[in-house]
Amino acid sequence: MNRSLVRFLLIAVLSLLPLLVSVYLNAFDREFYSSAFSTYEVYSAFPDADSFNSDVLDYLKENRASMPTSISLNERELAHMQDVREVFSVYFLIFWILIVLLLVLLGSLYVWHRAEMRRILLDSCFKAGLYSLCFYGILLLFFFFSFRSSFSFFHTLFFEEGTWVFNATDHLIQIYPSGLFFDLFVRVFIVAVLLSSILLTAGYIGKRRITQE
Repeated sequence: MNRSLVRFLLIAVLSLLPLLVSVYLNAFDREFYSSAFSTYEVYSAFPDADSFNSDVLDYLKENRASMPTSISLNERELAHMQDVREVFSVYFLIFWILIVLLLVLLGSLYVWHRAEMRRILLDSCFKAGLYSLCFYGILLLFFFFSFRSSFSFFHTLFFEEGTWVFNATDHLIQIYPSGLFFDLFVRVFIVAVLLSSILLTAGYIGKRRITQE
């Protein structure tokens, strides 16, 4: 495989993976939801919120066929959760495609560019970390000026207009208030920044050592 193509694809894959990994680690972290439910007093209205949420996460990961019924949801809420499940299906597909592609690229480096493998990999890590951190900086600006507008824009990218807006009395929005999603975004952002920083630092230190050898 062409060396320039391998380098380009490596940088692209490594730039995307920190955010995707962070989404998985945080979006499916049951302890986070338990803490958020306490913070936003969800338990007062829904004592079984933990059990319900655990089943919802399994539903989104396609480990169960249907939404839980321990807390009743109306048709619009159920339809939205079906849409969310489809979005996560695409997310998991992209994630595993990137993992497989990463393994293929590493194998290609080992087979055809073994002498330069270390240098190419470290350079790719450095650039991927740098590019992804720049992207997170831009993303942070959008959310800093208006989380609500950014949250709405995010939904318009993945869902049909009007399908994700609910009444204050709907159970779904009572269990998962906007504050919970803000906290989730902050956690996803911080972990993604940390992972990208690790790539950047590892690439930078590795490249310096190579030049000193």
